[in-house]
Amino acid sequence: SSGINAEWPLRPGHVISVYFSGTAVPGSPFDITVQPSLDIERIKLIVDRENPPRINKQYKFTVDCSDAGPAPVLFGFIGDPDNDNPDKPRKDILVIVCDDKGNPIKDKKGKVITIDVRVLKSSGICHFTFTPEVEGPIYLKVQYDGKNVPKSPLKVNVSSFIDMSKVRIYGDGITTDKPVRANKPMTFVIDATNA
Repeated sequence: SSGINAEWPLRPGHVISVYFSGTAVPGSPFDITVQPSLDIERIKLIVDRENPPRINKQYKFTVDCSDAGPAPVLFGFIGDPDNDNPDKPRKDILVIVCDDKGNPIKDKKGKVITIDVRVLKSSGICHFTFTPEVEGPIYLKVQYDGKNVPKSPLKVNVSSFIDMSKVRIYGDGITTDKPVRANKPMTFVIDATNA
């Protein structure tokens, strides 16, 4: 077993012939397709800061490669069984939802969390959705050809979901007809125990 590293110019018609002891190996020569590379500095990691991740609620973020070049883009994530399948094409953009040490986040059963991947047809834009199960900081790590894209890894904080319809506020002047006095202390309660 040995490996060869090569850089190919962007033009059609590349062929690799492989020989062992003067005899062509089965399948040789191999036709090689060369695609243009993306400009990593123009790949965008987009999160919705108005709707941060919540425990047991789906969270969506986007990777936008539409301005990064004409290359077709294959998106994937750590935990996808296709990553280890040699019959499947290698992913250009790889997403990892991980801890501060780069370890993939796991679900309560100890498996790497599943990420739903939705590619907008031929646009170079992909939405990733996952459901965090634990509270605390997590990192969205996006890589192109093994290198982090700008803003990656991006720290987001997962917090508990609060159902605002179950928050109760009561006290003088809020739930009673008793008026409150100017320049006097007033007491009211915000109860979020069932939220």
